[in-house]
Amino acid sequence: MFEKDTHEILAYYDGGAEIGRLERGIGKIELERSKEIISRYLSKSTHVIYDIGGGVGVYSS
Repeated sequence: MFEKDTHEILAYYDGGAEIGRLERGIGKIELERSKEIISRYLSKSTHVIYDIGGGVGVYSS
């Protein structure tokens, strides 16, 4: 079962479905809301944030 799930997940991401998703349609709302929530936990001081496993990296920018 695990191998089948892994294959499906890899096929989904390899197909590029996530590329640009947060830049169109309802994804724009998701991105802005996520940034709003994340900003609640960040102060004005300098921080280093590691985006590990962040896919195409929209949040890392």
